[in-house]
Amino acid sequence: MRSGKISSIAIGGLMENLIDLQQSYKQNQFSIEIRDYISAAEHSFVVHCESLLNEFKPYFEKKNQRILIEVLKDGVDKFLPGYISYVFIEIESHLGRHKIQLRIPIWSCQRTILGIPIAKKVPGSKVTGTLNTLKNAESVLREFIQDNLEKGS
Repeated sequence: MRSGKISSIAIGGLMENLIDLQQSYKQNQFSIEIRDYISAAEHSFVVHCESLLNEFKPYFEKKNQRILIEVLKDGVDKFLPGYISYVFIEIESHLGRHKIQLRIPIWSCQRTILGIPIAKKVPGSKVTGTLNTLKNAESVLREFIQDNLEKGS
């Protein structure tokens, strides 16, 4: 099931409207096929992040800045509430005085009641998962990096 929503995010002080197309799944839709699809999406982000790092790291090094781009995961089971995988970007200024960070979720699984995330199982609560695909995040990742590369001059 897909849902579309428009959200505003701040990138380098500028407000950008971003159509955030997410794929949402209910617990009864969780399956081996969905798990494999999530794993493939996470892997595509890893490959893309390595490519971005190889492309942009030399430019940041020329400015005595540091850039870190990686895919991180919290949790073990993709279908248990609390699991999240995300792209983490950190840009550090040339004297280490400032760090700019961005986290873009890839897959998150959470328990909610009336749309509010909760930690414990409560009668009436639901477990859902949300997937962002690389196609939806590519331009945001690149724009964030380029904006911060330009500001670092």
